[in-house]
Amino acid sequence: MGEIKKFNNITPVILAAGFGSRLGSDVLIPKCLLEIKKIPLIEYLLNYLIIIGFKEVNVIVGYKKSEIKNKLLKYKNKIKINYIYNNKYRISGHGYSLFKFLETKKITKDILIIHGDLFFEKKIIDNVLKSLFKDIISVDKLFNIYTNDEIVVSGKENKVLSICKINEVKNNIVGEIVGINKWSRVFQKKYFNFSKKLFKKDGIKFNWEPIINTMLKSDNKLKLNYLDIKHNKWININYNDDYIYAKKISKFIKISK
Repeated sequence: MGEIKKFNNITPVILAAGFGSRLGSDVLIPKCLLEIKKIPLIEYLLNYLIIIGFKEVNVIVGYKKSEIKNKLLKYKNKIKINYIYNNKYRISGHGYSLFKFLETKKITKDILIIHGDLFFEKKIIDNVLKSLFKDIISVDKLFNIYTNDEIVVSGKENKVLSICKINEVKNNIVGEIVGINKWSRVFQKKYFNFSKKLFKKDGIKFNWEPIINTMLKSDNKLKLNYLDIKHNKWININYNDDYIYAKKISKFIKISK
């Protein structure tokens, strides 16, 4: 549990409000409750955080929030879970969920952001936390194009230049967005203020990636770094093929130090 001494000024935030429309109508549970080896995705995340030494985690819920809360009752004496409810989850993106978190909990610590529909090796979190960069977007430079839905970062010398869909950018692509990020309090305040104006003007159906891309366009002094995950395994489960792949790589992913 000694690892957390280095990270006592950071709090984890799990995005788990969405309902996974791309997985089809046969998936009737929140994506974070999809099971790999009979363990829900979100439990892998919580177990990683407990191993690292975190005592508290924030989970942003929406779709079937009661099912998530009931499933995680077993963690009552293991880690404190703060639930933030996005009651507009059907008409908003996870960019709004993050805004809701910042509005509700206020900005008091750096945050470690993790998408609740991820299945990945713990080393990715370890490397993000250990990085000296204050504001990080994790990327996979070894990514493959399967759906053209892939969100990629273009950058140079570890600095993020843009975040777009793969078919919207051609140059300086450094990797696909993974969904594990670290933001400082300064960056959070910039995101919050920018989002607030954006939502009033254009509505709340934004994910965090296009919000940050617009921030980068409007402020060329905004500093945001990318960090490659190297050869660590991961998958963001959006489609049934992703779920199949997650089960395939499960032999590489263990809940251990």
